[in-house]
Amino acid sequence: LNILHFAFLHNDIEISKCLLNSQFKDELLFFRDQNIMGRYSPIIMKSIVSSERDFIEFLEKLEEEITSEDLLKSGVLHLAANALKKDLFDYLVKSRNVNVNQDMSFEVYSCYEHFNRGRSEKSLIKERKSYSLLKALNLDFIKNFTSDWLLISEEGPNGEYVVNCVTSSFSGGDTKFGKSTASYKLMSTVSDVFGILLDKTLTWIEKRDEDRSEKLELFKSIFRTMVAKDYKIGDKREEFVISSGLIAYLGGDALGLVLEAGYKESFLGSGNIFVFDEAEGANYNQKIDRAQLALLPFITRSNISSDGNLDIFCKELKVRFINSQGKTFEPESISKEDRVLDLDYLRSKNSKINRENVVNTIVKFHDLFGLKKDKEIEYRGKKTTFMDYLVDNKFPQSVIENAIEHGFLAKNQLKEMKHRKQVKAIAEAIKRQKKREEAALIEKEEKEKRERELAKVRLETKGRKSEGVVSDHSYETINHENALKFFISSLMNNDYSLFTRTVNFVNVEDIEDVSIVEDSRMRKALIRRGLKVDKKLFLSILDLDQYDVMKVIVGERERDRDFVRMIMLDIKEDDINYEISEDMLIALGGFRGKFVEINRKFEEIEQEHEFAEEEKREVYISKNGMKELEEFSVKDSTREKLLKKIEDMRCGRFRGARSVESTDRVRELRILGRENIRVYYKLLDRGIYILKIYEKRDEVPIEELKLLEKMEEDQFQFLE
Repeated sequence: LNILHFAFLHNDIEISKCLLNSQFKDELLFFRDQNIMGRYSPIIMKSIVSSERDFIEFLEKLEEEITSEDLLKSGVLHLAANALKKDLFDYLVKSRNVNVNQDMSFEVYSCYEHFNRGRSEKSLIKERKSYSLLKALNLDFIKNFTSDWLLISEEGPNGEYVVNCVTSSFSGGDTKFGKSTASYKLMSTVSDVFGILLDKTLTWIEKRDEDRSEKLELFKSIFRTMVAKDYKIGDKREEFVISSGLIAYLGGDALGLVLEAGYKESFLGSGNIFVFDEAEGANYNQKIDRAQLALLPFITRSNISSDGNLDIFCKELKVRFINSQGKTFEPESISKEDRVLDLDYLRSKNSKINRENVVNTIVKFHDLFGLKKDKEIEYRGKKTTFMDYLVDNKFPQSVIENAIEHGFLAKNQLKEMKHRKQVKAIAEAIKRQKKREEAALIEKEEKEKRERELAKVRLETKGRKSEGVVSDHSYETINHENALKFFISSLMNNDYSLFTRTVNFVNVEDIEDVSIVEDSRMRKALIRRGLKVDKKLFLSILDLDQYDVMKVIVGERERDRDFVRMIMLDIKEDDINYEISEDMLIALGGFRGKFVEINRKFEEIEQEHEFAEEEKREVYISKNGMKELEEFSVKDSTREKLLKKIEDMRCGRFRGARSVESTDRVRELRILGRENIRVYYKLLDRGIYILKIYEKRDEVPIEELKLLEKMEEDQFQFLE
């Protein structure tokens, strides 16, 4: 054991291989005892005293001897997560394929101190603790895993338990070693250094006054990698893991990411006080209220509809219902069809505390609260709508706008719906026209006629659109008779301003083909109003990496069988042309498993390219391409993505690249993100020649690329 410790610490690969190939491998690699530093196995000690890069290189040299199962069993993966060692975590998961869904369990020795009538009483306990990866990332995995004893005392200001780790076995207990022994040297020369570095790691993790933004970015990276490897966040209980600990301390951004990824347990416990513990002057209850309200925008349907969570939401945030027995804060005891909100109570609480996020949550999941967008409700003996209720009771303008975004109608709009039969008839005609197009039954003359009519509508709309933005008169001219015409025009031109003025005149459920719409705001508004998401639209959302739209589909809307069938059966691997981004995988929630599998084909392709590359390629760029690079580089985040993609190309990583039709050698490489940027290039020998950097909004500029493809090599400049 001592020899393996020294071999690891001094990077002696030959001796390490010799011992790890022996029959004593498991006893040595995972040795854990109460004495002689055995609590710290050689591989754990090595990970603590080494930099991330050095430890990764060390593991690379022992790839055959230390398997992915060894790395999991030893605790290295969970330790890397809890210590926020992003590079090491990426290596373990991506290169060594360590399983992110397997829990880590080990024995912990604890001394519990509690007070009974003022007297201290202690009890010694040996217990086995189990950590999922998310729990290890959030809570005190390292402290439990590396300490010899945990001293747990009931001495906190609010009666909570305070945990201190004890590392007494550095001295070897009562065992004495001669100064010439390896054990003596190990303890005298290494233990102090190891203890200092371990304490530094623990202190940094627990420190709450510095480095929050740095820790947040490291956490996001590690968590996204977990999701990309299909971490089953919604399939097991995490023991309220996000209600306290590192994730709660990091705040709403970290908590929101976990919620959006499919976390199903209640998060409204008081542990979230860490999010706002820097707020001076606020009392305990005020801090809890603020923490809870700040997290509400991140709630998904899978979270709030999980067993018991809706009741907890209503109890904690005082959302009351009326039933035949009286009034209750437990809506789950009432069928969805019979739920009636206590609107008077909701209004009275509105004047007492800030209820904006509470009401926005009710709007988002209105069916769970017994509300319908296009039905009247009874309030104080009169018929009204929920929209009119919000306006009449002076709820914040942001709440009212959110209700409009979700398709809630005022009473006068309900009356107008009676006059929309003509619109519905036109929509049915559009639907039949679409079917005829798909069946290829339209004759050439009809096709040309339709194209002329569409061109006329575009021209008309273009003339009106500039007036509509600045003129109230043009807004007044939109009515039931011409609304559909303007609405279709807004879709064709991706005109969000015109869209917002016309969408309330149209029954969007009757309009299916919105594939021409690329504006994510328009897509979200249509989907929230009930637009059916078909395969074509779904694939377009994936292609444009519009994960904010996917959050609305998966996180807000009620599940329907057709949608689930479409994802699980109709979407095929060949339909996906690009790698799915980590943000999109998070937004996909419980559907992500299928797309994680699809992503693996791109990983295999990239690995093949990397294996084939022996040296870096030289990159050249056209004059126009350089100008486009500078224009896109104005925004820091976009510049970083572009430079990273170019560096990937330089290293032979072309994951997701595809040929451009009608060209001989031009290829398209997509940059993931809402910027939706494409890099067009050609390969000549060992050189990469960038032709154009383009923000794809309509179609690929094929004619321009044909011309650029013919450019001679001396017309490109070297890109450092």
